[in-house]
Parts: sequence; structure tokens; C-alpha cells
Amino acid sequence: MIGDDLEKGVMKRQWGAQVKERLKKAKRYLKIDFRVHCNPEEAVCPDHCRKLALSDEQDLDFYENCSHQPTENCKECQNLRNVLDEVEDKVRGPSWRPYSSEQRDDLLYDFKLAITDILEWKAHIVRSINQEAAKDWAERLTTSVSITDEPQCEASTHQVVHDSMPPVNTVSMGWALPKSRAGSTRFSCKVKNYLTAKFVQGEQSGLKADPQQVSNNMRKARDEQNNRLLDRDEWLTESQVQDFFSRLTANRKRQQTPSEIEQNPKELSLEEEEADRNVAMLKDRNVAMLKEILSFFEVPFKSRDRKKDLIEHLMSFIQECQCFNSTISEAA
Repeated sequence: MIGDDLEKGVMKRQWGAQVKERLKKAKRYLKIDFRVHCNPEEAVCPDHCRKLALSDEQDLDFYENCSHQPTENCKECQNLRNVLDEVEDKVRGPSWRPYSSEQRDDLLYDFKLAITDILEWKAHIVRSINQEAAKDWAERLTTSVSITDEPQCEASTHQVVHDSMPPVNTVSMGWALPKSRAGSTRFSCKVKNYLTAKFVQGEQSGLKADPQQVSNNMRKARDEQNNRLLDRDEWLTESQVQDFFSRLTANRKRQQTPSEIEQNPKELSLEEEEADRNVAMLKDRNVAMLKEILSFFEVPFKSRDRKKDLIEHLMSFIQECQCFNSTISEAA
């Protein structure tokens, strides 16, 4: 955990314990109370406003202006922002002394991934709440059955404390919308060459490169001077590596023309040609007939075997049969 690494870098243990407790509190809030506080009409905190979170300024069909002014933040949402800002300040600041600059890069990268995961989780919660509300609205219009809530637990009230802070509203419109893949950052030549080399190496060895392992190795790769081959901004996640490999595979398939395939056609041996004809003939027979043939030649099989299994038994018997082998030898 990032807090543990900071403690090892001469940070006070008491500070680390407080940060962990505040993060646990923020996690509990997102799992339980955040869903209750999200309100499309009367939300005071901008994080709770579904209109603000899901409005798309680029598409007027999915845009709705907020009727209220979200100028305050609830205590829980502000606690999450404060603790994340504090951790980032410690990682970047002089109070934490890592054993090398590489350790600081590692921690900053892990911290960036952690923030991304938290924000994506928070956005997913908002979208799921809005989706549930849309389903409820659709059911009320399409059916005559009344919809009633039957809570499994007793109702309880929660007091939400808001802090008035003028510049704290860092929530932008549409922050909970799914991120578009268009306009993504282009990979540098070093990254492309590194990933392509890993891909080719996997093809030649027969062991395809694992995207997760490649992502981890990008942080450890060294050049001839024993310096890191790739900068922190060039490291990729597992999904990014997987996407690159998929695009590389698709591009190679498109570049392979039919004429290139015909340059080295596969020459079938007599055995392969005869086997293909036998398989085609057996596929025309039903299961009962295949079992009769196997029983006639005393070839063992199971009563629950499927047609595919029965054909395999017969093909094995045919290939082992001396008369079949002698016929092929005479034809050759």
C-alpha cells in the first residue's frame, strides 16, 4: 500500500494510521451512503447531482441544466479529496525521502492508478443509480402494476454536514459519463518498439506475451546504461497493452493478402486426403449407424459418446487398420 511505503520513507507512523482510517471511512461512504445522497433535484453537493454528473454539453439531447447552484461540499466527499491531496503532497514533497528517484516514480504511478480507479468507481455508482431510476420510470409507464418499495432494513436518517468553501467545486459537468476512447494519447516510438518486440518474441517462442506481465516489465526494463528504458508517463496498464496487441494482430491479418497465402500452398499427403474423405463420409451417418459400425468391428466406445467422439473412434481404427495402410502404400 502507498501509505506503508511512505511510512518506510521516514513518515510518522501515526500519520499513516490516520490516512488509512480516513481512506477506509471514504470507502464505506461510497459503498453505502453515497447512493442515498445522490439526488437529481435538490443536491447541494455537486458530487451528488446526477444532472451535473451525467449531462453532456456536446449533445443537447443528453444535456440538462441544473436548477440549483452546487456551491457546497458534503463532509464525506471533501474528506476523500483532502486525504488524496494530502497523500499526493507527501509523495511529491521533501518530507518523504525515498531510497531513489525511481521509487518516487513508482509510487506516483501507483497513486495515479488508484485515483483513476476511485473516480471510475464513483462514476459507476452514479450511472447505476440513474439507470435504476430510468427502469423504474419505464415500468411505471408501460405497466399498470404499481411499484412499491419494500426495504429490507429499518429506515434510518443520516445527517449530512456541508462545508462552505468557495473554490472547492472541482467537479465538472459530465464527470460521470463513460470516457470516450477517441483522442487517446499516442504511444511513443520506444513504447511501440518495446511492445512489438514482446509480441514478436511471443509468436516465435510459441508462448504469447501476457499483457499483465508485459505491463509490469515495462517498469523494470533497462537500457545499456542500466537506466530505465521507459519513463513513468510511458508505462501502460494491462488493458492498454492488450489493446495494442489486438490492434497489432488485426493489422497483420489485414496485410496478409490471398496471393501471399497461395505462394506456399499446403500440400496434402495421400493419408490426409484419404482421412478427409473418410471424415466427410462418416459425418453423413447418424449416431445409431456409427454405433453399429463400431460394434461390428468390435471397436470399444461409451454409450454417452457423441457423434464427434464416435467418428474419432472410427478414424483411429481405420488409420491403424493394415488394409488401409497397404492401400495407401500401393497408391504411393
